Formats: sequence, C-alpha cells, structure tokens
Amino acid sequence: SINNILWLATNQGLHGLRDDKLVQSFNTENGLSNDNCNYLQFDKHNQIWVGTHQGVNIINTQKGIVSIIDLSTGLPSNRITSLSLNDTQAWVGTPRGVVYLQQEDALESKPLFPVSIMGIEINGNDTILLNSYTSDYQDNSCVISFVSPSFSNENLTYHYRLLGLNSNWRTTNSTNIPYTSLPSGSYQFEVYVTNDKGMKSLVNKDVKLVILKPFWQKWWFIIISLIISMGAVASISSLITRNYRRRKEEKMNFQRELSESKIKALQAQMNPHFIFNALNAIQFFFTTNSKELAMLHLNKFAKLIRLIFEYSKETTISLHQEIDFLNLYLELEKLRFDKKIDIEYTIDEKLEKEVAIPPLLIQPIIENAFKHGLLHKEGKGLLKVTFKQKTPSKILCIIEDDGVGRVAAKAYRKSWAIEEYRSSGVNTVIERIKLFNQNKNPIEIAMNIVDLEDENGLACGTKIVFVFDLRDSFFE
Repeated sequence: SINNILWLATNQGLHGLRDDKLVQSFNTENGLSNDNCNYLQFDKHNQIWVGTHQGVNIINTQKGIVSIIDLSTGLPSNRITSLSLNDTQAWVGTPRGVVYLQQEDALESKPLFPVSIMGIEINGNDTILLNSYTSDYQDNSCVISFVSPSFSNENLTYHYRLLGLNSNWRTTNSTNIPYTSLPSGSYQFEVYVTNDKGMKSLVNKDVKLVILKPFWQKWWFIIISLIISMGAVASISSLITRNYRRRKEEKMNFQRELSESKIKALQAQMNPHFIFNALNAIQFFFTTNSKELAMLHLNKFAKLIRLIFEYSKETTISLHQEIDFLNLYLELEKLRFDKKIDIEYTIDEKLEKEVAIPPLLIQPIIENAFKHGLLHKEGKGLLKVTFKQKTPSKILCIIEDDGVGRVAAKAYRKSWAIEEYRSSGVNTVIERIKLFNQNKNPIEIAMNIVDLEDENGLACGTKIVFVFDLRDSFFE
C-alpha cells in the first residue's frame, strides 16, 4: 500500500482502496497499455510497476502519469510473466527471457523507434535497399514500403511526405506509398507513425530519390538548340532581308525603267518639234534664193539630226557632249537670224570632268529664248549662253536674253511662265528634270527663271539658270 491505499492488480485494471472504498483506478481508458494486470511492485519513489500482456506500466499515482516499457523500448516480448524490483534495478520476465534494467533509465522519456523502410520498387522492379536512388527520366514511378517496429496489432496512422514534390504531411493506414510520373528533380521521403494513444515515432529520412532530366532539358542540348535556333533565325532573317532587297531593287529598277521610258518618250516629243523649226529655216533660205546659206544650214542640220537620233537612244550623255551639241545648234541659229541676234557662247575652262545629264535638255530653253524673247524685240537682240563652275559641287548653265520679257510675251499669247506656258518644249524639260531627280542620279538638277528689269523697273529680258548639283563632288 501507498499512503494508506491498498492497490490491487486485476484483469480489469489497477484499483486503489482506502477503508474498503475505491479511491483511484487505472485502466486502458486513462493510460494503461492493457487492462490485464498480472504483477505489481512498488519502487522507492512510491511508483507502481504493473506487469500486463502489453508490457510493463510504471504509474505515478500522485500525477496520474503512466509510462510504458515494451518491445519498442527493448523488451523481448510485450507479455510479462514476472516482475521484481530492488532499490535500483528492475527484473522483468517474459516468455522470451528475463531482462533487467536500471529503474532510472526506464523512467526517462524516450522516443519510439522510427519507421523502417522495407523496400522500394522502381517502375515495378524490386531494388536493393539503399539510402539514395538515381533514375533516368523515364523511370519515374516507384512504390515505397515500410513498417513500424514500435507498434504491433494496434490502430496505427502513418504520416508521410515527399519533399521536392510536396511539403505537406499526408496520412494513411497503408504501409505502401506509390508515386507515379515524378518530374525531374531531387526528392526526400519522410515518414513517421502514431498510435491511437497519441504516441509518435521518430521520423525516418533515409530514402532519397533523384530523377535525372531528359536529354532535351540538359544544358548541352539547350545550348545546341539555342545555337541551331539562332542560326535558323539568322538564316530566315537573311532570306527575308535578301527577298526584301531583291523586291526593293526590282521595284527601283522598274521605276527607273519607267522613268527612262517616260524620258525617252518626252525626248521623242521634242525631236519632231525641233526638226520642224529647222526645216522651216532651210525652206526660208531657199525661198529667198539664199542657196549657199541653205546648203550650209542643211549641212549643219544633217549633222545635228544625226546627233539628235544618236543621243535620243541614251538615258544620259556627258555635259561636254551637251555643250558641243548646243554649239552646233547655235551656229544654225546664227545663220537663221543673221544680224538680228548676237550670240555669246562661253565655256568655263574649269569644266574638265565628265558629268552625266539627260540628253538634249538645254536646247528647248534656248530655242524658246529665240522664239518668244528675242523674235518680238524691236532692234537687235543678244543671247548669252554660259557654262561655269560656281563651286566644286555646282555647275551653272545660264541662258540670258535681252528680249521683251515674259509679260510682253504674254501679250503674244505665248507666256514664258511655267504654269501658263503652252510650249511642249518647256513642259518637256520640266518633266524630264523631275524624272531624272527621282532616279537618285549622282547629280540633282534644278531650273530657275529670273525676270530681268532695267533701272526704271521695265522688263528687259529673261534669265534661265540650270543648276547641276553634284551629290558627290567631282571637283577638288
């Protein structure tokens, strides 16, 4: 007895009596491992050691705490057949032998044994039990089997998780956990067990899994793929660029050919006009019995016609060819107008380099100076044609007459103004310059008209200035 309480071990638990009255009881409902109590001993701490069919129960009656010694803490069997205590040791008999232990060690709180891993199947194949497994990416299914050595024949709950896949604990009553189609990566399997009394085992962390990446996820494959992709992108980009440039070039060639066709058509419009005027001059000489002048004029005209037909086939000619052509044309006009008009034809000696311009460009403007500016003037007229180098990148051609001017010419219904002028020759020149500049030739051509006035503000002629602006300088 302890504290005047008589303790009885029965097949329905442990009961304490005082003065024939039940004052305290212990059974499976308040901590005993089994109600069938066979043996009873008191230690020096007034704690009761009770042998049952489920191990030894050590009861602190003051605190109502029950500690259990069983298979999980080293007994060879949970069935207790005898029990004896001295001051420091405890002797416990079981069907599998007698063990002794230090009482103080038995009273210390110790965790239960961890769950034991029994086997691992990978893709349906048994494996040797290891702490770590490495599998190819296609071998990504496994079944992990385990068992608890701490508990037997009890209601057990297993708690498990696979770190790397999920960090949350899951519960099961099964001892086999399957995993299918695991992605590539590193995993660690953890598991522990609890019984219906809330006892918990240590966590088993023995199993590690590594699923290798497929070859298309490995660094060398990614680098090769990037190189191939970059090469493909570069090839496609190059192909697109070449096709774009080819289409652009074809378009430019088409525009250029179209412009050249228009220019040649405009030249063709000019040629009959000039020929008609020249033949009229020859007819005039014959009708006035100036046969020698007519023959001289006809000879120069034949040479001029040959140059016209030759140049009309070309898109551009050199500036010097244009100058020589104009010189021949002006000789014809001298014969035609005789003493009525003086002509000054000046060429700058600096014009040494060849510059390509549209053929027969300037002649229609000189013809209109004769026809509309000087022809209607009373008295003798003067025409100046000058080519000079203004800057290293600019050449000027100046056609200046001292005729009646554009206002007076308008009275004869033959206006010189570009927007009013009905002559196809001037319009042709304007259109040819526009088309020429659109083709982005090495030079850009502009034509300016200046009305000349005397000191009294009266019209005293017209000046036409051609500016040949070299985009790339041909002159140092």
